[in-house]
Amino acid sequence: MKINNFINNKRGDGTWLTADTGRFVLTVLAVIFLLLIVVKFFAFFTTQDETKKMQREMKKLFSAVSEAYADSSEKTVRIYPVVGWYLRSFPDNDFPDGECEGAVGCICFCKDIGCKEKRECREFMFDVVVAEFFSSSSSSGFDQFGSGLVTISEGTLLLKSVEELRVVKIKEEKVIEGIVKIKEEVVIQRKSMRN
Repeated sequence: MKINNFINNKRGDGTWLTADTGRFVLTVLAVIFLLLIVVKFFAFFTTQDETKKMQREMKKLFSAVSEAYADSSEKTVRIYPVVGWYLRSFPDNDFPDGECEGAVGCICFCKDIGCKEKRECREFMFDVVVAEFFSSSSSSGFDQFGSGLVTISEGTLLLKSVEELRVVKIKEEKVIEGIVKIKEEVVIQRKSMRN
């Protein structure tokens, strides 16, 4: 009956907008609103999960760096970071705002390369350097510190889903104006260059 009224109504006096059509439009709007709430809710918890995951991975890395420094030994640590985050050190001590104040070294997992957004940082009372090396003399793309190594980037690694990192304490002695200066730092680098 209502369809016949709509078809017969050629002047468009508004009889097509019945209560059923109004309910349908309100239902569609309510569904869209609920979907938006679900998407926001999911995004909130995904962000929380990323932060918690990076906190867990930082604990493992912090432990390996601390042990390598204390024992003067090489450590290998496998981490499972969020893909696309960065591992950063700050060679010029330009730490992110509010992080690592009063520290000598600092490493952070950062969501963006500038370390402005979400991040998880740890401070150290010794220097820590993140470095990626390339070796033209090694078929594996990895060699000991020393000859044949060329630094690709110092201070930043773009993280993949699984990273195996080499953590080693380096002790360097320099004689400057007759005074022996000893510099100790811990270097973190990828153990292998495989993709």
